[in-house]
Amino acid sequence: MSQRENPRYVHSGSALALGGHLTHPFAGPIPSQGACAVPGCGGFSSMSVGGFDYQGLVSFEGARVRCLANHERKEGYLHHYTVSTVSIDGVNILDVVKAANITARLLAVAKTPIPGEGGEGKSLRYSTVGSSFTDLRVPGLSRGFSLQAVTGDAPQEGAALARQSLAAEGYAEARSRGIFIEDFGTVFLAEFFPGPYTARLIMLRVELGCPAGGTATFGEVKDGGVDWP
Repeated sequence: MSQRENPRYVHSGSALALGGHLTHPFAGPIPSQGACAVPGCGGFSSMSVGGFDYQGLVSFEGARVRCLANHERKEGYLHHYTVSTVSIDGVNILDVVKAANITARLLAVAKTPIPGEGGEGKSLRYSTVGSSFTDLRVPGLSRGFSLQAVTGDAPQEGAALARQSLAAEGYAEARSRGIFIEDFGTVFLAEFFPGPYTARLIMLRVELGCPAGGTATFGEVKDGGVDWP
């Protein structure tokens, strides 16, 4: 079978160490750090970022970002893999929220049947195995906070998009509407947004309220794709 006869797939894989915007005391975007992506046809991209400090409000000591997309022929299917990983050291937000390390990892595997080779039906599944916090410090967060990896099929097309949390059962403050910290803002941990074609994982999102205002995200990855038109 020629390459043209093989089922084709357009990968969507990207990763970001830090991004966001501020409304006060400075108004404008936080320059995105560690932005990485792969082309639709598949490939590999990686980068490392040194220490970054934005106006003394948000900072990290270093980050490593990697995106990979390829395919494998197996058991009558083409398995299309897209995986993105971000690892960030020394995260600090206004000396209130800190983490020694934040790692976001998201894998998407799409199975496309190869004509004449016995495969039937398409499928897409996601996995967040490998995502983690190390020495995470958030006022109001219960001790022993932990994550539970998500591994499962993508929702069907037309299903309502939903926000999930990787926070383990028993940590209601992290699983619901975030952790509110007076005179600081609201912290959201390990938010997972699965869709029928792509999924997004945001490990740390902070809605700042006072004395600084705006939104910042640390460790954001997106993976998946669509069949070649």
